[in-house]
Amino acid sequence: MVECTFQSEAWRSEFERQMSGEVHERLYRAARARLRMYAGRTKHVNDADVDDVVMAALADTFDGTLSWNPEKPLERHLLDAIAFRVRDQARYKNRHVEEAFEEESEAIAPCMLGDAGDVLDLRMIADLIVPEIQERAGDDPEVLLLLELFGDGLSERIDVMGDARMQPAQYDNAIRRLRRLTRQLPKQTREAVMAALT
Repeated sequence: MVECTFQSEAWRSEFERQMSGEVHERLYRAARARLRMYAGRTKHVNDADVDDVVMAALADTFDGTLSWNPEKPLERHLLDAIAFRVRDQARYKNRHVEEAFEEESEAIAPCMLGDAGDVLDLRMIADLIVPEIQERAGDDPEVLLLLELFGDGLSERIDVMGDARMQPAQYDNAIRRLRRLTRQLPKQTREAVMAALT
């Protein structure tokens, strides 16, 4: 591992202790799932892009660009870093796609960007709504875990159940509770979501 002079020995030891092979594998899986969310209709993601996102999160943490407190779980910190990096890349790309279209023709509206723009809007909506649902979930650990895994980019039932270590009945019940919480969102929030989706 690269020597990092400004970090304490204890910080480096904790980083290395928490950075297990299993964590590394989950980071790659989460990065691939996140990138797929912004990949448009084909859902194709290059291995090099996945590697870039994971390595950037690790490097930024290790060189201090992203601050990590060793008393907090390293995996959660890195998953958040991956999520934010992929979202920011998609926003940047989407913004430049819009600018390119606008230069070619003033008649093209941003809502006509197609799959990439649609997916981006949904992710931005989710980023706004998830904290509110988490607050409403309170002490329901299964619903909170589902939100966390969905936030990490997992969406397939089998993948979520595997990571959550849930049986099918547990998963189905947690999903029902999550849907009920979503229906309980304030009317204004639901209307804003519907407006964004239509």
